[in-house]
Amino acid sequence: MGMLKKWRQQNSAWQTMVRGYNVIKYGARMAAMPPFTLFSYSVKCHHYRSARLLRSVGNLPSFSERPFNKYLSRQWSGKKKLRAANAMLDFVEHSFSDEGILALYAPQGEGILLATIPLKSEGVARLKLMRSRFPREGDLGLYLFDDSDELVYALTFSIGENNRLYLGGLQGPKPEHGAERVKLMTKQLYGLRPKNLLISMVYGLAQHFAVTQINGVSDKAHIKSHHLKSSYESFWLECGAIASQQGWFRFPDEEPIRDIETVKSQHRSEFRKREALRAETLLAVSRTLCLYDGACPLVPGVSWQQSLPH
Repeated sequence: MGMLKKWRQQNSAWQTMVRGYNVIKYGARMAAMPPFTLFSYSVKCHHYRSARLLRSVGNLPSFSERPFNKYLSRQWSGKKKLRAANAMLDFVEHSFSDEGILALYAPQGEGILLATIPLKSEGVARLKLMRSRFPREGDLGLYLFDDSDELVYALTFSIGENNRLYLGGLQGPKPEHGAERVKLMTKQLYGLRPKNLLISMVYGLAQHFAVTQINGVSDKAHIKSHHLKSSYESFWLECGAIASQQGWFRFPDEEPIRDIETVKSQHRSEFRKREALRAETLLAVSRTLCLYDGACPLVPGVSWQQSLPH
Protein backbone atom coordinates (compact mmCIF):
# COMPACT_ATOMS: atom_id res chain seq x y z
CA MET A 1 0.00 0.00 0.00
CA GLY A 2 1.37 3.43 -0.97
CA MET A 3 2.11 5.98 1.74
CA LEU A 4 -0.47 8.45 0.40
CA LYS A 5 -3.20 5.82 0.29
CA LYS A 6 -2.35 4.69 3.80
CA TRP A 7 -2.42 8.28 5.06
CA ARG A 8 -5.85 8.83 3.51
CA GLN A 9 -7.24 5.75 5.21
CA GLN A 10 -5.87 6.74 8.62
CA ASN A 11 -6.54 10.50 8.54
CA SER A 12 -9.89 11.29 10.20
CA ALA A 13 -10.19 14.76 8.62
CA TRP A 14 -9.72 13.29 5.14
CA GLN A 15 -12.28 10.56 5.82
CA THR A 16 -14.80 13.14 7.07
CA MET A 17 -14.32 15.19 3.90
CA VAL A 18 -14.75 12.11 1.72
CA ARG A 19 -17.97 11.16 3.50
CA GLY A 20 -19.32 14.67 3.03
CA TYR A 21 -18.44 14.62 -0.66
CA ASN A 22 -20.16 11.25 -1.09
CA VAL A 23 -23.32 12.57 0.56
CA ILE A 24 -23.40 15.54 -1.83
CA LYS A 25 -22.68 13.31 -4.84
CA TYR A 26 -25.38 10.84 -3.83
CA GLY A 27 -27.88 13.67 -3.36
CA ALA A 28 -27.07 15.16 -6.76
CA ARG A 29 -27.47 11.81 -8.49
CA MET A 30 -30.76 11.19 -6.71
CA ALA A 31 -32.08 14.60 -7.76
CA ALA A 32 -31.39 13.73 -11.41
CA MET A 33 -33.48 10.55 -11.25
CA PRO A 34 -37.11 10.40 -12.41
CA PRO A 35 -38.89 10.62 -9.03
CA PHE A 36 -41.75 8.17 -9.65
CA THR A 37 -39.44 5.44 -11.00
CA LEU A 38 -36.98 6.00 -8.16
CA PHE A 39 -39.77 5.81 -5.57
CA SER A 40 -41.15 2.63 -7.13
CA TYR A 41 -37.70 1.07 -7.19
CA SER A 42 -37.06 2.05 -3.55
CA VAL A 43 -40.31 0.38 -2.50
CA LYS A 44 -39.31 -2.80 -4.34
CA CYS A 45 -35.86 -2.75 -2.69
CA HIS A 46 -37.61 -2.62 0.67
CA HIS A 47 -40.24 -5.31 0.04
CA TYR A 48 -39.03 -7.74 -2.63
CA ARG A 49 -37.74 -11.09 -1.35
CA SER A 50 -34.43 -11.03 -3.22
CA ALA A 51 -33.60 -7.48 -2.14
CA ARG A 52 -34.39 -8.16 1.52
CA LEU A 53 -32.26 -11.30 1.52
CA LEU A 54 -29.34 -9.61 -0.25
CA ARG A 55 -29.21 -6.89 2.40
CA SER A 56 -28.11 -9.54 4.89
CA VAL A 57 -25.18 -10.63 2.68
CA GLY A 58 -22.49 -8.40 4.13
CA ASN A 59 -19.86 -8.45 1.39
CA LEU A 60 -22.10 -7.38 -1.51
CA PRO A 61 -23.78 -4.04 -2.30
CA SER A 62 -27.55 -3.98 -1.92
CA PHE A 63 -29.93 -3.56 -4.85
CA SER A 64 -30.68 0.00 -3.75
CA GLU A 65 -27.12 1.07 -4.65
CA ARG A 66 -27.26 -0.03 -8.30
CA PRO A 67 -28.46 3.24 -9.90
CA PHE A 68 -25.97 5.39 -7.98
CA ASN A 69 -22.77 3.49 -8.81
CA LYS A 70 -21.19 2.01 -11.91
CA TYR A 71 -23.52 -0.70 -13.17
CA LEU A 72 -23.20 -2.82 -16.31
CA SER A 73 -21.81 0.00 -18.49
CA ARG A 74 -19.72 3.06 -17.65
CA GLN A 75 -21.51 4.85 -20.51
CA TRP A 76 -24.97 4.53 -18.98
CA SER A 77 -26.66 7.50 -17.33
CA GLY A 78 -28.21 7.28 -13.88
CA LYS A 79 -31.67 7.08 -15.45
CA LYS A 80 -30.64 4.16 -17.64
CA LYS A 81 -29.08 2.33 -14.69
CA LEU A 82 -32.23 2.89 -12.65
CA ARG A 83 -34.46 1.49 -15.38
CA ALA A 84 -32.18 -1.52 -15.86
CA ALA A 85 -31.92 -2.24 -12.12
CA ASN A 86 -35.68 -1.88 -11.76
CA ALA A 87 -36.29 -4.35 -14.58
CA MET A 88 -33.74 -6.80 -13.15
CA LEU A 89 -35.32 -6.72 -9.71
CA ASP A 90 -38.75 -7.37 -11.25
CA PHE A 91 -37.28 -10.22 -13.28
CA VAL A 92 -35.76 -11.97 -10.27
CA GLU A 93 -38.85 -11.49 -8.11
CA HIS A 94 -41.29 -12.88 -10.67
CA SER A 95 -39.17 -15.55 -12.37
CA PHE A 96 -38.18 -17.77 -9.45
CA SER A 97 -40.02 -19.74 -6.79
CA ASP A 98 -39.36 -19.20 -3.08
CA GLU A 99 -36.87 -22.05 -3.20
CA GLY A 100 -35.09 -20.41 -6.12
CA ILE A 101 -34.92 -17.02 -4.37
CA LEU A 102 -33.45 -18.71 -1.30
CA ALA A 103 -30.82 -20.54 -3.32
CA LEU A 104 -29.78 -17.36 -5.11
CA TYR A 105 -29.98 -14.69 -2.42
CA ALA A 106 -30.11 -16.12 1.10
CA PRO A 107 -26.78 -15.61 2.95
CA GLN A 108 -26.29 -19.38 3.08
CA GLY A 109 -27.54 -19.87 -0.47
CA GLU A 110 -25.14 -21.73 -2.76
CA GLY A 111 -26.95 -21.05 -6.00
CA ILE A 112 -28.99 -23.33 -8.24
CA LEU A 113 -27.20 -26.39 -9.58
CA LEU A 114 -28.25 -26.25 -13.23
CA ALA A 115 -26.33 -29.26 -14.52
CA THR A 116 -23.83 -31.93 -13.54
CA ILE A 117 -21.58 -32.49 -16.54
CA PRO A 118 -19.76 -35.83 -16.95
CA LEU A 119 -16.16 -35.27 -18.01
CA LYS A 120 -14.14 -37.15 -20.61
CA SER A 121 -11.95 -39.17 -18.27
CA GLU A 122 -13.70 -39.23 -14.91
CA GLY A 123 -15.42 -36.94 -12.46
CA VAL A 124 -17.96 -34.24 -13.19
CA ALA A 125 -18.10 -30.48 -13.66
CA ARG A 126 -20.90 -28.45 -12.09
CA LEU A 127 -22.73 -25.56 -13.66
CA LYS A 128 -24.48 -23.22 -11.23
CA LEU A 129 -26.66 -20.14 -11.46
CA MET A 130 -25.60 -17.90 -8.57
CA ARG A 131 -25.83 -14.35 -7.31
CA SER A 132 -22.93 -12.52 -8.88
CA ARG A 133 -19.70 -12.05 -6.98
CA PHE A 134 -19.31 -8.79 -8.90
CA PRO A 135 -22.89 -7.44 -9.08
CA ARG A 136 -21.90 -4.21 -10.81
CA GLU A 137 -21.01 -6.41 -13.80
CA GLY A 138 -24.32 -8.26 -13.60
CA ASP A 139 -26.62 -9.43 -10.82
CA LEU A 140 -26.57 -13.13 -11.66
CA GLY A 141 -23.88 -15.38 -13.03
CA LEU A 142 -23.27 -18.75 -14.64
CA TYR A 143 -20.43 -20.41 -12.74
CA LEU A 144 -18.59 -23.50 -13.99
CA PHE A 145 -16.72 -25.55 -11.37
CA ASP A 146 -14.37 -28.49 -11.93
CA ASP A 147 -14.54 -31.82 -10.08
CA SER A 148 -12.49 -30.29 -7.22
CA ASP A 149 -15.11 -27.55 -6.88
CA GLU A 150 -12.64 -24.93 -8.14
CA LEU A 151 -14.00 -22.15 -10.33
CA VAL A 152 -13.06 -22.50 -13.98
CA TYR A 153 -15.11 -19.73 -15.60
CA ALA A 154 -17.96 -17.34 -14.82
CA LEU A 155 -20.21 -15.19 -16.98
CA THR A 156 -22.26 -12.50 -15.22
CA PHE A 157 -25.37 -10.81 -16.55
CA SER A 158 -28.51 -8.83 -15.81
CA ILE A 159 -31.83 -8.72 -17.61
CA GLY A 160 -32.98 -5.16 -18.20
CA GLU A 161 -35.74 -3.28 -19.95
CA ASN A 162 -37.74 -5.09 -22.63
CA ASN A 163 -36.30 -8.38 -21.35
CA ARG A 164 -32.88 -7.70 -22.87
CA LEU A 165 -29.97 -9.65 -21.41
CA TYR A 166 -26.70 -7.80 -20.76
CA LEU A 167 -23.41 -9.68 -20.34
CA GLY A 168 -21.20 -7.49 -18.17
CA GLY A 169 -18.51 -9.78 -16.80
CA LEU A 170 -16.36 -12.72 -17.94
CA GLN A 171 -13.96 -14.15 -15.37
CA GLY A 172 -11.56 -17.05 -15.48
CA PRO A 173 -9.86 -18.80 -12.54
CA LYS A 174 -7.17 -17.34 -10.31
CA PRO A 175 -4.01 -16.42 -12.27
CA GLU A 176 -1.62 -18.84 -10.54
CA HIS A 177 -3.29 -21.92 -12.06
CA GLY A 178 -5.70 -20.30 -14.50
CA ALA A 179 -4.32 -21.29 -17.88
CA GLU A 180 -3.68 -24.87 -16.83
CA ARG A 181 -7.13 -25.27 -15.29
CA VAL A 182 -8.88 -23.93 -18.39
CA LYS A 183 -6.74 -26.11 -20.67
CA LEU A 184 -7.55 -29.21 -18.63
CA MET A 185 -11.27 -28.46 -18.57
CA THR A 186 -11.29 -27.86 -22.34
CA LYS A 187 -9.76 -31.30 -22.82
CA GLN A 188 -12.29 -32.86 -20.45
CA LEU A 189 -15.11 -31.24 -22.44
CA TYR A 190 -13.92 -32.82 -25.71
CA GLY A 191 -12.33 -29.59 -26.90
CA LEU A 192 -15.20 -27.29 -25.90
CA ARG A 193 -13.78 -24.16 -24.26
CA PRO A 194 -15.45 -23.39 -20.91
CA LYS A 195 -16.42 -19.86 -21.92
CA ASN A 196 -18.04 -21.16 -25.11
CA LEU A 197 -20.04 -23.63 -23.04
CA LEU A 198 -21.26 -20.72 -20.90
CA ILE A 199 -22.34 -18.76 -23.98
CA SER A 200 -24.37 -21.76 -25.13
CA MET A 201 -26.00 -21.87 -21.70
CA VAL A 202 -26.81 -18.15 -21.95
CA TYR A 203 -28.80 -19.00 -25.06
CA GLY A 204 -30.57 -21.67 -23.01
CA LEU A 205 -31.44 -19.12 -20.34
CA ALA A 206 -32.59 -16.69 -23.01
CA GLN A 207 -34.97 -19.24 -24.46
CA HIS A 208 -36.40 -20.20 -21.06
CA PHE A 209 -36.96 -16.62 -19.93
CA ALA A 210 -38.12 -15.31 -23.33
CA VAL A 211 -35.19 -12.90 -23.60
CA THR A 212 -35.58 -10.59 -26.58
CA GLN A 213 -31.92 -9.73 -27.13
CA ILE A 214 -28.46 -10.74 -25.85
CA ASN A 215 -25.81 -8.02 -25.56
CA GLY A 216 -22.16 -8.12 -24.48
CA VAL A 217 -20.42 -5.07 -23.05
CA SER A 218 -17.59 -3.54 -25.09
CA ASP A 219 -14.09 -3.15 -23.67
CA LYS A 220 -14.42 0.62 -23.50
CA ALA A 221 -17.82 0.54 -21.79
CA HIS A 222 -16.85 -2.08 -19.20
CA ILE A 223 -17.01 -0.59 -15.70
CA LYS A 224 -13.39 -1.63 -15.12
CA SER A 225 -12.16 -1.03 -18.63
CA HIS A 226 -8.66 -0.05 -17.51
CA HIS A 227 -8.18 -3.34 -15.65
CA LEU A 228 -9.31 -5.86 -18.27
CA LYS A 229 -6.77 -8.64 -18.73
CA SER A 230 -8.19 -9.75 -22.06
CA SER A 231 -10.53 -8.31 -24.67
CA TYR A 232 -14.22 -9.07 -24.27
CA GLU A 233 -14.90 -7.76 -27.75
CA SER A 234 -12.72 -10.33 -29.48
CA PHE A 235 -14.66 -13.13 -27.79
CA TRP A 236 -18.03 -11.57 -28.55
CA LEU A 237 -17.01 -11.30 -32.21
CA GLU A 238 -16.00 -14.99 -32.18
CA CYS A 239 -19.53 -15.76 -31.02
CA GLY A 240 -21.03 -13.89 -33.97
CA ALA A 241 -21.91 -10.65 -32.14
CA ILE A 242 -21.74 -7.31 -33.94
CA ALA A 243 -21.06 -3.82 -32.59
CA SER A 244 -24.31 -2.12 -31.64
CA GLN A 245 -25.15 1.11 -29.79
CA GLN A 246 -24.00 2.62 -26.48
CA GLY A 247 -21.00 0.35 -26.09
CA TRP A 248 -22.65 -3.03 -26.60
CA PHE A 249 -22.24 -5.96 -28.97
CA ARG A 250 -25.47 -7.62 -30.07
CA PHE A 251 -25.48 -11.41 -30.35
CA PRO A 252 -27.38 -13.37 -33.00
CA ASP A 253 -30.93 -14.24 -31.97
CA GLU A 254 -29.98 -17.90 -32.20
CA GLU A 255 -26.63 -19.52 -31.55
CA PRO A 256 -24.85 -20.25 -34.85
CA ILE A 257 -25.04 -23.90 -35.91
CA ARG A 258 -21.73 -25.73 -36.08
CA ASP A 259 -21.25 -27.66 -39.33
CA ILE A 260 -19.47 -31.01 -39.03
CA GLU A 261 -18.43 -30.69 -42.69
CA THR A 262 -15.99 -27.95 -41.66
CA VAL A 263 -14.26 -30.33 -39.22
CA LYS A 264 -11.38 -32.55 -40.33
CA SER A 265 -12.32 -36.23 -40.49
CA GLN A 266 -9.90 -37.24 -37.71
CA HIS A 267 -11.61 -34.78 -35.33
CA ARG A 268 -15.23 -35.56 -36.13
CA SER A 269 -15.69 -38.15 -33.41
CA GLU A 270 -14.69 -35.63 -30.75
CA PHE A 271 -16.87 -33.00 -32.44
CA ARG A 272 -19.93 -35.25 -32.12
CA LYS A 273 -19.19 -35.92 -28.45
CA ARG A 274 -18.69 -32.22 -27.83
CA GLU A 275 -21.99 -31.28 -29.43
CA ALA A 276 -23.80 -34.08 -27.62
CA LEU A 277 -22.41 -32.79 -24.33
CA ARG A 278 -23.54 -29.27 -25.18
CA ALA A 279 -27.06 -30.46 -26.07
CA GLU A 280 -27.37 -32.63 -22.95
CA THR A 281 -26.26 -29.75 -20.74
CA LEU A 282 -28.78 -27.41 -22.36
CA LEU A 283 -31.53 -29.94 -21.71
CA ALA A 284 -30.46 -30.30 -18.07
CA VAL A 285 -30.46 -26.52 -17.64
CA SER A 286 -33.95 -26.24 -19.11
CA ARG A 287 -35.32 -28.95 -16.83
CA THR A 288 -33.71 -27.44 -13.74
CA LEU A 289 -35.03 -23.96 -14.46
CA CYS A 290 -38.54 -25.38 -14.71
CA LEU A 291 -38.16 -26.76 -11.18
CA TYR A 292 -37.36 -23.29 -9.85
CA ASP A 293 -39.84 -21.36 -11.98
CA GLY A 294 -41.88 -18.77 -10.12
CA ALA A 295 -45.10 -20.26 -11.52
CA CYS A 296 -44.40 -23.68 -9.99
CA PRO A 297 -45.99 -24.71 -6.66
CA LEU A 298 -43.90 -23.93 -3.60
CA VAL A 299 -41.85 -26.74 -2.09
CA PRO A 300 -43.41 -27.73 1.27
CA GLY A 301 -41.52 -26.35 4.24
CA VAL A 302 -39.50 -23.82 2.24
CA SER A 303 -39.98 -20.17 3.17
CA TRP A 304 -37.82 -17.24 2.14
CA GLN A 305 -38.89 -15.33 5.28
CA GLN A 306 -37.20 -17.95 7.45
CA SER A 307 -33.82 -16.91 6.04
CA LEU A 308 -34.17 -13.24 6.92
CA PRO A 309 -32.17 -12.04 9.96
CA HIS A 310 -34.27 -11.67 13.11
